[in-house]
Amino acid sequence: MRTVKVPRQAALQALKRKKRLEKQLSQIDGTLSTVEFQREALENAHTNTEVLRSMGLAARAMRAAHEDMDLNKIDDLMQEITEQQDVAQEISEAFSQRAGFARTSMRWQRV
Repeated sequence: MRTVKVPRQAALQALKRKKRLEKQLSQIDGTLSTVEFQREALENAHTNTEVLRSMGLAARAMRAAHEDMDLNKIDDLMQEITEQQDVAQEISEAFSQRAGFARTSMRWQRV
């Protein structure tokens, strides 16, 4: 096995260079982390801006949709719907009673 002799001065310079490069790498890594945090903060700010804009649009759309509504109109409409459902039920019952009566009388006529 051969041993390569490196002059002491060259070894010290290499060690200093290594430490300098490690320090530089650490600084670059810190800068990169800062840039990544800033990018994430910017993305979050953009997302928050879009959410706020969307919520504003939704609020305006809901306001426009409800503009013509009031509780009295809704109450009147619900009462009208209930009345019409009652009428429909009465009509349905009238049809079923008459249809049942007609079938019964037809059955008796055959006998």
